[in-house]
Amino acid sequence: MERGHGDSIYLKLWERNHCNHRDYQNLAKNGADSFEANSKLIKSMARDQKLDQPALVFYSLVGNDVCQARPDLSDMTTPEEMHKNVLETLKGLDERLPNGSHVILIGLVDGRILYDSLHNRVHPIGSLRNDVTYEKFYDFMNCLQISPCFGYMNSNKTIRDETSERTAQLSAVLKNVAETMTYEHFDVYYFDCPLEEVMKVSYNSSRVSL
Repeated sequence: MERGHGDSIYLKLWERNHCNHRDYQNLAKNGADSFEANSKLIKSMARDQKLDQPALVFYSLVGNDVCQARPDLSDMTTPEEMHKNVLETLKGLDERLPNGSHVILIGLVDGRILYDSLHNRVHPIGSLRNDVTYEKFYDFMNCLQISPCFGYMNSNKTIRDETSERTAQLSAVLKNVAETMTYEHFDVYYFDCPLEEVMKVSYNSSRVSL
């Protein structure tokens, strides 16, 4: 079986300048949301605004602003909170990034793809007897209130749809900010989360290579 062709923004940067890998920072933290992005992560960025080269920054929170372990949806970030948080984050970036930098805001992922893709498959903990599906495992974690994302990892379609609705609202906030705000040291763009498109491309590539 032939391996598929890999591609990425990082690869494009490396092809343009082979030294780009020496100037790469990953400020990601599992579970970080828009509150933590501006209170901790941005402050840890190592960038000299006067001496360093311009930066390409990806702001991608994936789904942490709509995910929590408690079995309700009251802890999801509101659109008002998201707006306040992202403006604070961009203000912090404007104070740190060299002139000519670029910031890309990535929309949140529609996590319903987890349940839709996996719910009837056997989870690894049920592999011995083929008796525990992802759907059952999700509900078990919710019963214990230890799920990493109650809103999406849930057999209740209404809850998944409500979580998706809030996800769309928060992504709309990011898009609006990108379209309406300007900054001194960087320009800002918005892109929808490409997860579903990437999965379709990967699926089609795997079929071709078989």
